[in-house]
Amino acid sequence: MVDITYSNVDEEMAFIQNKCLNNSYQKGCIKANDVVLPVYYKKFEKCIEDMDIRDDDIWVCSFMKAGTTWCQEMTWCIANDLDFNGAKQNLFERFPFLE
Repeated sequence: MVDITYSNVDEEMAFIQNKCLNNSYQKGCIKANDVVLPVYYKKFEKCIEDMDIRDDDIWVCSFMKAGTTWCQEMTWCIANDLDFNGAKQNLFERFPFLE
């Protein structure tokens, strides 16, 4: 298990977060080992740390507003032999998302 030290986000980061990233999903940030994360990370911390990672897992890593959803859809379809019927299921159920 990783030992994480939390601290409040500094003033400048709080200003940027409130001005640019304040929406229904993001309601504040915390610092965990010098990494800024959404406050709700604490709710899922244990699940994320204990998550089983397999050799055949595919990770899509991107910046916000850079076509992540499109890339997830494309990746899922390719990895599932263009199963368009299966692709009708909600993307968040088919392709877990960690922010």
